[in-house]
Amino acid sequence: DPKDALNEFVSNAADEYVEAGRPGERVTVVLRRRGKYPLIAVDDIGRGMTPDRLREVARNLFESSKAGDDRTLGEKAIGILAFQQLGARCEIVSRAEGSDETHVLKLERGNATASLERERRRSRVRQVAGTTVYLADLDPEVLRMLTQRKVVDYLRSRRGAALANGDYSIEVV
Repeated sequence: DPKDALNEFVSNAADEYVEAGRPGERVTVVLRRRGKYPLIAVDDIGRGMTPDRLREVARNLFESSKAGDDRTLGEKAIGILAFQQLGARCEIVSRAEGSDETHVLKLERGNATASLERERRRSRVRQVAGTTVYLADLDPEVLRMLTQRKVVDYLRSRRGAALANGDYSIEVV
């Protein structure tokens, strides 16, 4: 289900706030379903990731650093592979706390390698620490299933308790 795959990215963002001890922060989900280049973006303003951490994510796609941590819900890195259920490309754009550089880790469906580089596109250079995951080359069926209303209802049902507690908030645009 595409909603479950999208939920993996929301989990990673929400878990970042838990791990950083930053309750009440917002996870933003952008659904651009129309136009020439539809995409999904999931954004947080957490601690961000250094280039070394992004390399580690790429190396450990099948090993979860969250195993056994009952504070978190997602499967860090394992969930990143969920992008393949949504589209052909995943770009993780991140700026670590204390850094003035933004880096991007690029993954492609069917490709066992990833690339890491400094983000040069002005529109995607982060001004503050945090991470945005961009999912692109979306499958047409995914676009049909991921309407704003369906995503909001799904996330409300899956994350209702955390939202009610004020652990974080979610904005879907």
